[in-house]
Amino acid sequence: MVQQGQTFELTRRGPGGERLWAYRFRTGGRGSNRVQRGGFTSEQDARDALERELERIRRERRIARRLTLAELVETYLAQHDVQPVTIEKLRYLLGKATAVFGDRLIGELTSQEVAAWRMNLSPATASRQPRRFARSYTGPWRGG
Repeated sequence: MVQQGQTFELTRRGPGGERLWAYRFRTGGRGSNRVQRGGFTSEQDARDALERELERIRRERRIARRLTLAELVETYLAQHDVQPVTIEKLRYLLGKATAVFGDRLIGELTSQEVAAWRMNLSPATASRQPRRFARSYTGPWRGG
């Protein structure tokens, strides 16, 4: 189903009496929740915001349905235009997460699961490794 929405003029006016616009759409077709955002100063602004929101939802749904974390990492690395040594370093660092969550669909992962996993990493893995990586590819480490 193609996600659609609409823009419309609000009955209330802005502080200076100017017309205000809004958009709305349903999250999953008829009978689903309706999202509405308003306060745009022009119909075009409301239309642009609606299209950005719908595109974000389309991307989320495509990723959530089809990609596992391992597939997402491989897709990312294939598109990342850097030196091969950088790709290998990223593959090594991201491999820690893919070893645990690699076969999980992106849409099924929760921030709580990832946070709990990070809490169980050794201090060297959790804090020093990213610093070493950043230092070797962005110059002298200036962080704390």
